[in-house]
Amino acid sequence: MVGWWEGEPIPARTQKATQEAIERIRQRIPFPIREIHPDNDGGLINELLWSYCKQKGIRMSRSRPYQKNDNAWVEQRNWTHVRKMVGYQRYDTMPELLVLRELYEYLRLYKNFFQPTMKLESKTRVEGKIHRQYGPALTPYQRLLDSGQLRRKAEKQLRQQYESLNVAVLWRKIDELRDRLFRMVENKPGSEGIQLRRKGVGISIQRWARSQVLHRLRTSP
Repeated sequence: MVGWWEGEPIPARTQKATQEAIERIRQRIPFPIREIHPDNDGGLINELLWSYCKQKGIRMSRSRPYQKNDNAWVEQRNWTHVRKMVGYQRYDTMPELLVLRELYEYLRLYKNFFQPTMKLESKTRVEGKIHRQYGPALTPYQRLLDSGQLRRKAEKQLRQQYESLNVAVLWRKIDELRDRLFRMVENKPGSEGIQLRRKGVGISIQRWARSQVLHRLRTSP
């Protein structure tokens, strides 16, 4: 498992929108899709998507009822790749959708080519304590190359794409698009008083400063 990530926002949880999003993803990833495991939502498991998968030779699996741990692979990146970047606000206008789609385009490049992760290789229990052994930190791009599953043409194109990227430029673009998206939400009618977090991820400056003051008060003699 290489950990490759793709993000594609859709305007509504409809069958047609889901199929079109998967087709856009399928066209840009450097490897074929063998199987998909969607969430148990009617917009994601439906007759239209089932027919599309059969036509494209893609297997489809689903989680068992009342077995929420089956969705671990589906849900694991909801925080690190989605909520951590764009929060919990509702982006329900076409201009917001277009900005979010552009943001995900840069984010997928940053995450796949420049964000290394460590994967668990072994886990042993010694005297009641669990010892975990992790492999080296590698990016999804590196893991994909090391897998040996890419065709020669796809591997060459992937290397060329990597050499054309600049991580600093990517991150500045991501930051710029996030700010633009947040401003659009803050300026929407009826959103008076909403101020999205911009500095740091998942923490506001005001909350951090207040916690530091309280910490100093508790620890002062």
